[in-house]
Amino acid sequence: MKLDQHSDMISRNSEIVFPPDVHGASGWQAFKLSFRRISLVSERHPIVLEYFNSEVALLNEKKRQVYFYPYTIHPLSIFKQMYDIFAFFFYGPLVILKLLDWSFISAEAMYMSRPLMMMVLIFDVISGVNVILEFFTGYAVPKTKRIELSRIKIAKKYIFSGLFFCDVLSGVPEVFFSYPLIPKIPYLILKTCILLKLMRMITFFVSFKSMATYFTMGPQKVFIISFFLFTLFTMHFMTCLHVGVPQYRFIMTGLHHKESWLTQEFMKQGLRTQYITTFFRTAQYTMLISLPNISIPYKLVEEVSVASFNYFAGKLMLTVTWIILLHNFVSQNSVRIKFREVMKELEEYIKAKQISQDLKRRLITYYTYKYQRVFFNERFIKNMFSENLKKEIDVFLCKTLINSVTIFSKLSPKEVEQVVAYLVPEIFLPNEIITQSGTPAESMYFLESGTVAVFTPSGKEINHLQDGAHFGEVAILVKEKHRSASVVAIEISRVYKLSRNDFDKCFRNNAKVYDSLLKLAEDRLKKVRGLEERYKKELFEMTYMSSMKNNTETNEKE
Repeated sequence: MKLDQHSDMISRNSEIVFPPDVHGASGWQAFKLSFRRISLVSERHPIVLEYFNSEVALLNEKKRQVYFYPYTIHPLSIFKQMYDIFAFFFYGPLVILKLLDWSFISAEAMYMSRPLMMMVLIFDVISGVNVILEFFTGYAVPKTKRIELSRIKIAKKYIFSGLFFCDVLSGVPEVFFSYPLIPKIPYLILKTCILLKLMRMITFFVSFKSMATYFTMGPQKVFIISFFLFTLFTMHFMTCLHVGVPQYRFIMTGLHHKESWLTQEFMKQGLRTQYITTFFRTAQYTMLISLPNISIPYKLVEEVSVASFNYFAGKLMLTVTWIILLHNFVSQNSVRIKFREVMKELEEYIKAKQISQDLKRRLITYYTYKYQRVFFNERFIKNMFSENLKKEIDVFLCKTLINSVTIFSKLSPKEVEQVVAYLVPEIFLPNEIITQSGTPAESMYFLESGTVAVFTPSGKEINHLQDGAHFGEVAILVKEKHRSASVVAIEISRVYKLSRNDFDKCFRNNAKVYDSLLKLAEDRLKKVRGLEERYKKELFEMTYMSSMKNNTETNEKE
């Protein structure tokens, strides 16, 4: 067993092979061994780290299962993953078919759809096999992070949750209790028990959530798909309700009531025609729309009750839909809404302080560039991270800077991490002075993005610096107490400041980088001084020539 060199966390690239391989095993033995392995807790299960945070704990859990619960399927096993996927594709169609069985298929025996009845029968048989499987599948307790494998406790949970009675009573094939083979009352009771299968819709959505975890689907996508499936199921349930409930009167009396919308002609139509007609009838109530070809002359108590329930359920569903859409919009745009709130506060501040229009424009430009129209409390978020995680995030955020600044390529990853930890981000707007010549020098700068212009003390432009450049190191390295040049932002520029003390901590011990920076600083200082001397000389010559010219003109006049 291999442990990670830094901790005992489970390695995703390793497998704990237990039980061990059996050499020379027969085909049956190999099958049993493979089945046992996929039924054991797996390190590849997406949420295994929530319950077992080391390979030692995982191996102990495997041994506990093999020695004490050899016939129990672990809830964090590969088999359970496959079962969850199966449950999603099984229980959805099963509930849909059982509702059809309760309403449309059972309308009258002589109009039954035999292929659909066979399909329902097959699903009932599979559901019966699943009842047995439920007694052998363990469960997890999220609150206490506990795994229960005892079959006695598994059975208690399954029975007392109501799912056992749901599966048994709703899974009896109708071929065994068809009317008039049994009396009306027992038939109606067994027919009503079919609706217990609705409880399995919870299993359907839980399985979908588990499957979404396995395939790493985002919560937003999971929510939208779940709501879409729930809406379709609700419409199907209401459609079956419009046909299923009125049938109770027909079964009790043996006649179609003359005021019922379920006429004998309607029941003689094909299943598809019946369903589509009833579906649009349901849509009238659910969506509050009117269809000219479908009338709704409900007069019987049970039909009016179903219609009223459909109407209020439709109202509720539409209301919930709008609430969900609004919540979805707000959640997706919460950071943008916060930004607009911050900008509103900024405008109120500008108005209260009577700030000039030019400065107002600059403040708005600064906030827009800094937050990119989305606002979040970065300090609060970063304070929740560990120190190591903060360093990793800082390095990632400075990735563009690290790749563009040449001196970083000469540093080790550890040294780069140290430098990044001391960097302080700043943003400068166009024409804003970053450094002023003659002022005390306490820091150097790294230019991540933007363009800046460098000027001599006399105001002569030296050059432009762009992404990946650095400046301000001259006064730090050449023992100058004051800045030798001025730097002004030409466009919006993002820079990172490194103080003198932090510079010493980062580069003093790296002779190669320090010497490289020192040579560059000396060359820059030499260039600035040369340009300044040349400028002074030219200025002196211009002043001298102008003075000589004035003296000559004065002498000529005399």
